[in-house]
Amino acid sequence: RIDSGTLACTVYSSEASPVDRGYPTVWTEMGAAEFLLGDSIGMMRAGYTSMNKSVHVMPPQLTDVALDFQHVIGPGFATDLASNCACTDSYQSFGSFASTVQSLFNNQDNKTIINYTRLDSQRILVTSLLAGFGNCNGSLLLCDTVITNHRQAIVSASIKTDGTPASIAITGAHIRSEGEQAPISYLHDSLLILLGGTISSISLPDMYLNVLNPLLWRGSYSHFQTLSPSKLDAGIETLFAILLKGSIQRSYLALPYSCLQNIPHPSRVLVQIHPSLSVWCFLFLAIQALGLAYCLVCCLLWLTATRPINPAVRLTFDRTFYSHMIARSAYAQYFQGAWQSQHRFPTDLIIAVGESKTTVEEDIGVISIHSPDNIQPFCKGRSYY
Repeated sequence: RIDSGTLACTVYSSEASPVDRGYPTVWTEMGAAEFLLGDSIGMMRAGYTSMNKSVHVMPPQLTDVALDFQHVIGPGFATDLASNCACTDSYQSFGSFASTVQSLFNNQDNKTIINYTRLDSQRILVTSLLAGFGNCNGSLLLCDTVITNHRQAIVSASIKTDGTPASIAITGAHIRSEGEQAPISYLHDSLLILLGGTISSISLPDMYLNVLNPLLWRGSYSHFQTLSPSKLDAGIETLFAILLKGSIQRSYLALPYSCLQNIPHPSRVLVQIHPSLSVWCFLFLAIQALGLAYCLVCCLLWLTATRPINPAVRLTFDRTFYSHMIARSAYAQYFQGAWQSQHRFPTDLIIAVGESKTTVEEDIGVISIHSPDNIQPFCKGRSYY
């Protein structure tokens, strides 16, 4: 692929104070969550089990006409999220808001997530109480989410479209390069605008057939009807990544921009090899090189030998030649029926392969299997049959 040309897009900036544009809302993000494709909000731990955190990636928003499967490259943001969920019997994590949260919890009549959001130095802490899910057998299901390392980045977004701006869907958002740290306080203020305050209560109603709200799909079993304890941490990270996307779209400064477009190159193929694979490739090549060197040494010994060994090698590997030589040998009687258990092969028999001494004076020698006294070594440059 190559970078070629530009496309009109919208990028977001934190250079001015957050402005509440009123859209999107938590409710619209619930609807959008149902249609999120692949890595469209970054690298989520829910999709990469080897990770210990999620990375939310905010790409530029394309406003131009583009082709299907093109990549759009422009300024964006990247943010780390890490969640941990556990059952508890205490509201102490909510500090001075404990009584308020307890009241909200007691008065809820639907599946709800109650959030306590605050700024702690260079990180955003969100304590979430999930009510109505029945995962803790009467105790409180509490999740702590830490949002850190909010930074500027150049982001590449892959898109799917039918050719009209209204149909554009982002299928992947990946960091091309990282830049300076962005103000985490700006992101905190934007998140409060979307959630509705430091203490917020979000109703998460089920969909059809008791299917969980789409915001919680990444933290549920495959049937999407109940939360999975093993997936819940990663699922809450995905939930807040979706809300961070909505927060940035709602209150960050939106600016027109000319994004690069990345298109397939018809005559170029890029092959990338993982560093660990490179090590194994070089190791394999080194072993092959050693094997080749060993074979060359063996061949040189063969080629430089004063006595040719080709007939003996042929006798070993060519079954037809072997059978012919045995049949005309003076010891053929010993080889007949050698596979039969009643046959007794002489244990003191020594035979050799070479030229019969009876043909030494002839132009063409005869290859023979006989006792060493009747055999002469082969000579280079002489013909044998």
